[in-house]
Amino acid sequence: MTVGRVNPAHRLEVQGITGLGEVFYNLREPALIEQALKRHEGTLGQGGAFLVTTGKHTGRSPKDAPRRSRIRSGGTTTSRWRLTPSTGSMPT
Repeated sequence: MTVGRVNPAHRLEVQGITGLGEVFYNLREPALIEQALKRHEGTLGQGGAFLVTTGKHTGRSPKDAPRRSRIRSGGTTTSRWRLTPSTGSMPT
């Protein structure tokens, strides 16, 4: 069963992914929070914020993050981002 707004050309079945049961596409915030609460993925805090506990192993590894380096050349110092092999991109 499909729930939500979806472009028929980009459904999972079109991409060869089948047998998933209920699939949710582009839910608006109230419907998204309702589904997450039904699955016990979090709770509502004061003021209606959705709260989750992500666990101990979340976030990025320090080895993953782009780093800023100071470069001295000809009496001037500049600061530049240095890319790491695992990210391959600049920070946003």
